[in-house]
Amino acid sequence: MTVFYIIANLKKRNTGKGGSFHSAATIAKAMSLKHDVFFFVIGDFDSEAVTQILGSNHIFLNTSGFFGTFKSLYHYLKYLFRLKPAIVHVFGNNVLFLTYLSQVIAKSKTVFTKCGKGNSGFKSNHFHNVIAISNENFEFLEQHRDNFDYPIMNLGYFPNRILPFEQDEALCNSLKDLIDYKRDDFIILRIGRLNSYYKDGIIATINFFRNSYSHNSHVKLLLIGHRDQSLDLTDYEGLKNIFIIDSPKFTNNPKSLLSIADIKVTNGRTTMEACYTGGNIAVPTKKHGLVRLSKDNWKAMLHYNYSERVELSENLLVSEVYDENFPREIFHENFNVNSISDGITTFYENCYYEKLNIKNWIIWGRIFFNKF
Repeated sequence: MTVFYIIANLKKRNTGKGGSFHSAATIAKAMSLKHDVFFFVIGDFDSEAVTQILGSNHIFLNTSGFFGTFKSLYHYLKYLFRLKPAIVHVFGNNVLFLTYLSQVIAKSKTVFTKCGKGNSGFKSNHFHNVIAISNENFEFLEQHRDNFDYPIMNLGYFPNRILPFEQDEALCNSLKDLIDYKRDDFIILRIGRLNSYYKDGIIATINFFRNSYSHNSHVKLLLIGHRDQSLDLTDYEGLKNIFIIDSPKFTNNPKSLLSIADIKVTNGRTTMEACYTGGNIAVPTKKHGLVRLSKDNWKAMLHYNYSERVELSENLLVSEVYDENFPREIFHENFNVNSISDGITTFYENCYYEKLNIKNWIIWGRIFFNKF
């Protein structure tokens, strides 16, 4: 089976480093072991996350410049006519015009993955075949699947997955030098983008450190992630034992630093990466601040894809018995991407096909040529 994966990377909307890029590339890499896979990044610039996972085994369609969109379309059409994919799997509505071309030219079945976040913004659907990565989204779509203009005929639930990875000992040592690490130090590490979307979780992490450990000179808080101007953290810069680190040296592959931490503060895909390395993991929640991941609450948190929208009942806030090995156990059973390739293949085989109408041709064609 020939499968196209497509994701857009636009200068004003994405950085090419977010969870959807990691998810798309990770799934594509696993599926490439069983199928002929072609991965496209289309937009103003390539994706660092995709490059990190797939290396040169992806195709960048550069839309920058006056003729960029037309050149990208021309190159995509060449691939389409030559390879005629059975499935075109997209991560985002902004490439709809390309999926419609695939339907007409190659009679491809198209699949859309809803990459987490809440349900409030999902008011319309343009695909008959939809995959949700959180149970929160899946339940919403299941309830409303017949109410969309494009009813959902084939709905799947595949929680976010990651590939096994190695720790970078040299990079960990560089980080230790940066923070003047001592053997008796205790490290609280938060990995994730530093922007306004994650503000509540970032502030909860800082408050957890200040309320519980600020008196202890051996405890250090590290906030590592890509930083933008939407969140002002200047009030915390320079505070003793709080390190805000946004250097590409440490943010390009931060999961390779997880072994340095005694407590890992995570959300989303990073929680699953932390499970692979084991140890103490804390997840920011909607009402209760940081809550330790445990055998009692991990499924309730997974319902929200470990996002900061997590809502827990009081009895799930504390686990009396903690097993540091359980995160590794749930990783191998639930988060290893190599375990779902058969399930996604079956989903593809059951996909529904319907040729688009002329109205959608016009609408999405105009959006595409106006830079999505």
